[in-house]
Amino acid sequence: MRKLATIQRIEKLEPIEGADRIEKATVLGWETVVKLGDFNEGDLCIYIEIDSILPIHEVFDFMANRKYRVKTAKFKKQISCGLVMPLDILKYFKGGEDITLAVGLDVSEILGVRKYDPEAAKEKRMFIHSSRKKRNFILEYMLSYPWFRKLCWNFGYKSVYNFPFFLSKTDEERIQNIPHVFKQYKDTEMYSMEKLDGCLSENTLIETAYGLKTIKEICETKYSDEVLSYNTNKRIFEWNKIIGHSIIQNNNDWYEIELENGKLVTITGDHKVFLSKENRYEKVKNLKDDDIVEFI
Repeated sequence: MRKLATIQRIEKLEPIEGADRIEKATVLGWETVVKLGDFNEGDLCIYIEIDSILPIHEVFDFMANRKYRVKTAKFKKQISCGLVMPLDILKYFKGGEDITLAVGLDVSEILGVRKYDPEAAKEKRMFIHSSRKKRNFILEYMLSYPWFRKLCWNFGYKSVYNFPFFLSKTDEERIQNIPHVFKQYKDTEMYSMEKLDGCLSENTLIETAYGLKTIKEICETKYSDEVLSYNTNKRIFEWNKIIGHSIIQNNNDWYEIELENGKLVTITGDHKVFLSKENRYEKVKNLKDDDIVEFI
C-alpha cells in the first residue's frame, strides 16, 4: 500500500524567481512550494503525496477550496508536486504525539489521509442509484473497501465503469520517492520498456518453448514458461518468460491484418504493432494500407 503521508527531510531550499513569499523545497525527488521561512534545509517535515485526500480538519482549512485533494499545482511558474507540512500538526491528531519520528515513517492513518480513488467514488454512486433506496451510509462506507465491492460483484452487482476486481493492479513505488536508485545504478546498462495496450484474438498462435499454443490455452492453463519475442533494441529474437495473464471481454473493436510473412492476425484497434521499415510501434487503428507490419 502506498504511503501517502510520511516523515521526510527537506533536502534543498531554493528561491523562486519573482516570488518573495514562497520558495522551492526538494523532498525526496519531488519539487514542492513552501512558505518562505517555514523550513530550513535538513528539517524534518510531513510530506503528503499528490492524489491524496485530506481530512476535513482545521489544520487543512486552506485546502477546502481544492476539496481537500492534493494535486500538482503551479506557483509563479514553479511546479509543486505534493504538500509539505510542519511536524507540529501531529499534535492535533489522536496518537500524533506518541510516535517516534523517523524518516520514512507513515503517518497517513494518524492524519486520516486517504488515496483519491475516483473509481471507488463512481462505484458508490452507481450502487446507491441502482438500489433506488434511501442513502445507506454504512453501505457507502463499506464500498470504499475493494473486498466489499468484489463481494457485491459476486452477488450480482456489476459495474461497467469500475476497474475489474479480477485484474491485478501494480503498486510500484514512484521513482521520485526513491532518488537514491539513480546513484545506486549509475552507469548501469538498462533497457527501457513500454506497457502496450490492446489484445489479440484468443485463437492467435504463439510460439512457446513447448510448441505453438493459442492465447486462450496460454491464459487458461496459466502457462508461464518462455515465448518467442523480439527485442527491438538488439534487433534479435529471444525467449522470455510470461509474467502475467489476463482475459479481457470482447469490445468489438477488432481488425484483421496481414503480416509481412502472410500470416493473418485478428487484433484490437488499440494494440500496437511493430513497423519494421520505420522502426517504431503504431496502433492498429492508425495503420495505412501500405504499412508493413512485421511483429505484433
